[in-house]
Amino acid sequence: MTYQVKPIEHYLEAAAGIVAINAKYQRQVTKLAQASRRIDFHVDMADAAADQIDEDNPKLAKAFERAEQKHLRQEEKYADVMYQLEDFLPQREVENIAKQLIVNIDAQLGVN
Repeated sequence: MTYQVKPIEHYLEAAAGIVAINAKYQRQVTKLAQASRRIDFHVDMADAAADQIDEDNPKLAKAFERAEQKHLRQEEKYADVMYQLEDFLPQREVENIAKQLIVNIDAQLGVN
């Protein structure tokens, strides 16, 4: 099964233009939105690599397993960044980011 994952830039487009409620948090809001989308990208890439693992071809299977592990490590890295930013930001900023990301992702996917 061939699985096409869009480039990281496509994922980050949804994070562009996320506006903080309080301007003093804008930098952290942008970083949190980007971290969230990077997590989504790396989860999708790990899934795509896992789907390509073919036990009949051990050499190729090993390469896809390494790719899967690499993306899972990156997902963990950005999850740590996201959790740190969520702890720093006021809850209303975090909720605002989530709402704006949902709207942006739906717009990208052509939903509503």
